[in-house]
Amino acid sequence: MARPNLAPGLILAALALAGLGVASPLDCDELIKPLVDHASTLGKWIYHAGAYDKEESFAKFENMTSSWLFLSDLSDGRPKTLEYADKLNGQCLYGKSNLTTVGNMTLGEFTYDNQTHVHEGQHLETCPDCLLWEDKSLGSAGTKHLYIFTRTGNLTLPQLEVFKQQAACLKVTAGVHLASHK
Repeated sequence: MARPNLAPGLILAALALAGLGVASPLDCDELIKPLVDHASTLGKWIYHAGAYDKEESFAKFENMTSSWLFLSDLSDGRPKTLEYADKLNGQCLYGKSNLTTVGNMTLGEFTYDNQTHVHEGQHLETCPDCLLWEDKSLGSAGTKHLYIFTRTGNLTLPQLEVFKQQAACLKVTAGVHLASHK
């Protein structure tokens, strides 16, 4: 009895499986789209990761173990109030900022390092139950940041890889900080 030649079928199956394991880089135009429906941004979000364009910004966040924010007061289709808490160097720091919308951008004023800082940013499209925020400091430092928050604080590895690709598209590649949730 002749045995069927399985080699061509096995080779095709191996090639197909190998193709599934290699993710092609996504187009930056597809990765970086402003969020249109801001109603989904309301509520509490737990910080998962941040990316920065300057080493000194990354260094400041190395001692942050956790963070959350709460967006509320939807007006003109966008959140108007941001409350937040960061655990930095073992201390909990709380803050609140009123947000102003100018065109597609949102402005927020924050006080840290004993100074007031104005940030301009926008929410970008991202994974379900995730919140992606891109901003830049309008002060002399002019640093850029990209943050991803989730409802649970958890993010899958593929979602984290997409976040890293988004950071590369926005040129915020000095480092990625992951929350430890301690």
